[in-house]
Amino acid sequence: MCRRSTHCGCLIRFRQHVARAWTASTDVDGVLRVPLKFSVILNKDTRVSATKEFRHSYWLKAHDAATLRAVSLGIRHYQGEDKDPRWMDIESENFPVLCTINADISEMSKTLKPQHGQSGIYYSLKFDVVLSFGLTELKAQIAWTENGVEKRGPAQLVY
Repeated sequence: MCRRSTHCGCLIRFRQHVARAWTASTDVDGVLRVPLKFSVILNKDTRVSATKEFRHSYWLKAHDAATLRAVSLGIRHYQGEDKDPRWMDIESENFPVLCTINADISEMSKTLKPQHGQSGIYYSLKFDVVLSFGLTELKAQIAWTENGVEKRGPAQLVY
């Protein structure tokens, strides 16, 4: 019997990853990754105001820096009953695409520096998708940190 809840949480996450091992692939940085993880930007039944922002961090990685000029992300919403959905391969029909966020990230990519991974040289960008609901519509921006200062750029929502 497990005595510590943190140990149980780690064991559950480990088992969830092992169950999906056949879907894993090696990323450009040489790290083995399991796809179809659901990341929550806004929890179900959360009240929103016109001024509150919600954000989630993303990483883009590539062997060729020139390919990191634009990003297109599908934003999904969960329609099921689970209070903490984690994997999109469970109840996959409950994860339809709400919209796609497109953004020009060429300004951000000017700061790229080569990194060395298990699979050779690669480039990576970390950025946040920032969502605000305004008075009448959903709005999106991308945000990144450059020399310790947060910068923002526009993003288009496509429904």
